[in-house]
Amino acid sequence: MVKSANLGFSRVGLNRELKKAVEKYWKKAITEDELQKVAKTLRKTHWELQKEANIDFIPSNDFSFYDQILDMIATVGAVPKRYDHKAGEEIDLDLYFSMARGRQDGVKDVVAMEMTKWFDTNYHYIVPEFTKDTKFQFSFSKIIDQYLEAKNLGIDTRPVIIGPVSFLLLGKSYDGVNQFDLLDNLLTTYQEIITKLVENGAEWIQIDEPFLATENLTDELKNIYKKSYEYLAKISDAKLMATTYFSDLRDNLKFALELPVAGLHFDLTKSELALDQILHNFPKDKTISLGLVNGCNIWKSDIKKLISQIHKTQKNIASDNIIIAPSCSLLHVPVDLDVEDNLRPELKSWLAFGKQKLHEVSLLTKIANEGEDKYKAEIEENCDAITSRDGSKLIHNVEVKERVKNFDLKNADRDSDFTTRNKIQKQYYNFPLFPTTTIGSFPQTTEVRQYRSKFKKHEISLEEY
Repeated sequence: MVKSANLGFSRVGLNRELKKAVEKYWKKAITEDELQKVAKTLRKTHWELQKEANIDFIPSNDFSFYDQILDMIATVGAVPKRYDHKAGEEIDLDLYFSMARGRQDGVKDVVAMEMTKWFDTNYHYIVPEFTKDTKFQFSFSKIIDQYLEAKNLGIDTRPVIIGPVSFLLLGKSYDGVNQFDLLDNLLTTYQEIITKLVENGAEWIQIDEPFLATENLTDELKNIYKKSYEYLAKISDAKLMATTYFSDLRDNLKFALELPVAGLHFDLTKSELALDQILHNFPKDKTISLGLVNGCNIWKSDIKKLISQIHKTQKNIASDNIIIAPSCSLLHVPVDLDVEDNLRPELKSWLAFGKQKLHEVSLLTKIANEGEDKYKAEIEENCDAITSRDGSKLIHNVEVKERVKNFDLKNADRDSDFTTRNKIQKQYYNFPLFPTTTIGSFPQTTEVRQYRSKFKKHEISLEEY
């Protein structure tokens, strides 16, 4: 039978419960126990939601109070020196949040770690800091705790962990150290984590390696990947699902297929040719995970189009070795379309949020196993929505299309060259050498917040504000 999987789910909650609880905790308005209770309720809700959607491989360790790379920094004990953490000590929530947002409370005065964009999404992550003194040690038991938490609810999950090579590539060196000089120590820590998961009953482990899908994977990096996965492959009974997303593998495909892992996940939303190339080379002894449902947008999938890709895969690979999944974690989409009451019915019919994308994955899996006839109504409804969007005047302006069609390329030429325009602009605007704007966020000091509040309450005038 073809199986279904999810790579990760939103943790914020349908009504942003996590965000509200975390901010209350930061303000000391609730205790850590109260925060943990909110988090536990959300995890249970999301695991059960995925179980109800008939997802076979449900992720754990995808939940985070801040971000998954900060979680990994804590898990392997890669805490920068300024936080005064003793190696081997369990990392508590206050230290965790100090790394994320700094701490200036009269007791500690320490700045936050750097934050940057997660590939081409609007999600951000905390950047790991590496020095010659960095020593990795299993220091944050979240990945084990949450696997067992789900198991106690009767849900056997597939734990998610960022891969060791991607983790090192995501970080920064602060004293000239080559981060790959730290690899051996990191792999020992990964071995300990994966071994503990297997001992507690985990059959599959999702190990995310997004850098496998980046361009210009050098021979040095390929050797590092090879060394890392040959080391991890020695862990008995551990089935690793190497997961890539946000791009197809292009020139890295052949190399990735040779890695000693039990399965590989591919983002198939970026290129229609990618599947043909994968199937032509895919080993018979591995499991393929098809990232068919787009985890980076809020549009319904074209089910008919995806069915053809599934059939193509089934002709080349045994069904027992096929998994259907979203392209990436559903972290990047809203939770549930059902609660959106203020959208035009036409627009709403085109959309799919996290819950709906899980049902698309489930529907595609059922069709793969049982055939299309049983699901004609669902396929037809999806087809109508796709057709409606393709022809709707809400997104297709005939007048604009006509203007574009009749556009004369001569109109794209400027009347004067850049040197001339630049001189005129400098005279006209009289900008300083380094002009700055106030676009973006101002620092939210206590004084700024107080004045903003007074202005909103009409206690001060606009001029005073």
